Amino acid sequence: MASINGLTQISATSIQNAGQFYLGNSLDSGTPGQVIISAGPQQAAEWGSNSATLPGALTMGTNLSLASGNASFDGATPDTINATSLTITGGNGISVVAGTQILTDNDNTTINNSGGTGQQNQVLKVPNALTSGTNVSFSAGTTFDGSAAITISSTDTDTTYAGGTNISIDTSTNPDEINLDTSITGQTGITFLNNGTSTNLTGSNYPNLPTTATYLDLSSSTNIISGGVLATKVQETALFKSFGNTYGEYSTNFRTSFVAKSTNVMVEFRGVVRADNKIFYGGLYDYNAGSYQADTRNRFNYNDESDQDMTTMTWWMKNLSAGTTYYISPYFRGSSSTVYIYAGHTGATDGFAPAIMRIYDGGNNVDIY
Repeated sequence: MASINGLTQISATSIQNAGQFYLGNSLDSGTPGQVIISAGPQQAAEWGSNSATLPGALTMGTNLSLASGNASFDGATPDTINATSLTITGGNGISVVAGTQILTDNDNTTINNSGGTGQQNQVLKVPNALTSGTNVSFSAGTTFDGSAAITISSTDTDTTYAGGTNISIDTSTNPDEINLDTSITGQTGITFLNNGTSTNLTGSNYPNLPTTATYLDLSSSTNIISGGVLATKVQETALFKSFGNTYGEYSTNFRTSFVAKSTNVMVEFRGVVRADNKIFYGGLYDYNAGSYQADTRNRFNYNDESDQDMTTMTWWMKNLSAGTTYYISPYFRGSSSTVYIYAGHTGATDGFAPAIMRIYDGGNNVDIY
């Protein structure tokens, strides 16, 4: 028989379909939920569980979960995939409404939300108000916070300035000019900066009309004047001094220190000298260092008789450093014994003239040949 149609029930020991599907004689009614499972060609089918699985398991990703709580789904049993809702909370300056709207968190005093399309923010005013000060006014109110447009105006108080001592105001210019008078009078002192910056007073170099100075007191030792006297020693009381053929000090009273103002000084000694057919020599001794100043032992006088003449002796000290202190004392000798210097008196009329030593600044503009 090739086919059976219209049957509602069949009772048989076995059913065979061309050797491909075979129900054995031991197959009973089974239990609910079971299915007939083929054991293979020419093998009796049997009841079994529906344990078929997917060839590859489905794993839950971000914000997805299974109702069973499993980490993956392989199709063996029914399950439900649920999506996890993302929870958003507001941060600094941000607020979240009903978990669906993200808005700026405004204070509604200085900044608020317009409520219009796009929910734009708008500035209401600045947090701190600007207050008008002296000679400044606002077109409305006395403070400005940006909530309304105003005009800021300044008040011209028309302050008038008048010139003071040696100061004049030129009102013909706009703005007025404040000028120092061309002639300055009535001042009690002018003090320059003392911080190492070079300062100067410059006179006129107009031909035959140089700047004149009147009633200036330049006696202070702090003045630097080319050719000025740096030190003076005077032997006014009687002092008669003899010297042999080795150098000897004239007087400890004539020991002198000075601060060089330039690179050169001239030392001058004047006194009555007697040599008696001998050569008279003089030198400058550094009593601090214990040696003679360079190039200062010189010949000055030769008397072919017993003359007693006022003699001027000069020494030139060079290669000095301005600001450095130097020490000198006059020393004398003869070509043989004995030579003399006479100076001063005891108050008698017509006594010897005083011996005088002076130190002069030589300046820097010096030619030496």
